[in-house]
Amino acid sequence: MKESIFFAKPGEKGLNETSAAHLCALANQIELENETALNEICFVNTEVAVVGNAQNLPTQDGIKEDEFDLIETRLTRIAKMHRFIAWFAEARKALEAEKAQVRALTVEKWCKQQGIEYPTYPEQPSKVNTSEYDDVLKTLNVKEYEEYLGLQATAAVFGKFIHPDRPMDTARKALHYALSHPYKTRGEGRDTTVYHSTPSISAQKVDAKFAVLQKLYREYEQRLNRLKAEIRKKQTAINVEENHQSHLLEEQFLKEYEVYRTRVEELNRQFRDWLLAENERLSKVKLAIPSSLETTVDYLNKLADNN
Repeated sequence: MKESIFFAKPGEKGLNETSAAHLCALANQIELENETALNEICFVNTEVAVVGNAQNLPTQDGIKEDEFDLIETRLTRIAKMHRFIAWFAEARKALEAEKAQVRALTVEKWCKQQGIEYPTYPEQPSKVNTSEYDDVLKTLNVKEYEEYLGLQATAAVFGKFIHPDRPMDTARKALHYALSHPYKTRGEGRDTTVYHSTPSISAQKVDAKFAVLQKLYREYEQRLNRLKAEIRKKQTAINVEENHQSHLLEEQFLKEYEVYRTRVEELNRQFRDWLLAENERLSKVKLAIPSSLETTVDYLNKLADNN
């Protein structure tokens, strides 16, 4: 198996596949709880008054200062859970891909991986596949890949909150509407009800918060776009090298065309022994924990232990 950024090296901390799945489920729960709180955000207090009745009845409560101050905290918490889930989803996918590769291996493919010449009549090599964007993405190191996933997750979280018709935008529009239309009536005569709306948070604060979140979102988007541009540039360079390697392989084929000998029984025995050892090793693989996610893992482990 090739070395992977997703797998812990000997002596490093890591999570087994079962633990990672459990913590991802817990992170998803935390993410949903915070998203629910943000999706129900409201900056308007509304009371209803019935003509002839001195008592006003509240029909809607906007958030207070303490909950308002938690907006960035909740968004950051969601982003952290996104980052955690994104990383370990990729890690579990990588581990499953390794297992699938082992299951799909034949003695012929195994010999090719091991650099062993298999006793078959040589065929002209097929053209080297051109690396796609995702292929280049997988060559990034832990820090680069996690930054990429993190920027994607964070930009998505902020964008989902502030984009048109999303929670922040909707609540902000409702606030401004309430300021310009503080009173509403319904019914006629003695059955007339009057609804009075007042801000729970000042429009200036809400607009300032909206501007801050927009600025943060644009910064995350810009960083992500710069990283994507660097990856595409690297992809172009790799494609040039791949085309060059394809040409070299064709020349090598012409030189080695007559190479041929038989070792079938011995190779099959070696392949069976390797399969037993590889399956045993894969069962013990731990998924790597990037340093940027260590505090999140500790946090989720504590929650899991308390539950």
